[in-house]
Amino acid sequence: MGPYNWVFYFFYYYAIAYFDAGEILSKSCVNCSKNRENIDVLIYPIIFCYRQGVELSLKAICLILRYVCEDISDIDKTYDLLKLWESMKKYLDKLKSLPKTWKKFLKL
Repeated sequence: MGPYNWVFYFFYYYAIAYFDAGEILSKSCVNCSKNRENIDVLIYPIIFCYRQGVELSLKAICLILRYVCEDISDIDKTYDLLKLWESMKKYLDKLKSLPKTWKKFLKL
């Protein structure tokens, strides 16, 4: 993957870490359900962790798709989930027009 290699892993592993943190916080809310104040305070970090996980996952997917589609444009420098989603869909549409050798490799 060349120069994209380390960036992909950065996005991927940080996304997993944010999902794990969200799960840990969620479980702590369930375990301390007697104390309502903790739940009210922890909901924002939980949402933040899952949102960050989604953002970084979309960036990792776009990075892989960009490589497969041989697109040398810059990485999306946005935090907007909708823009990242649209970017991912654009690359998925490009996959439909890939040469047969790539399609066989990707099992499309």
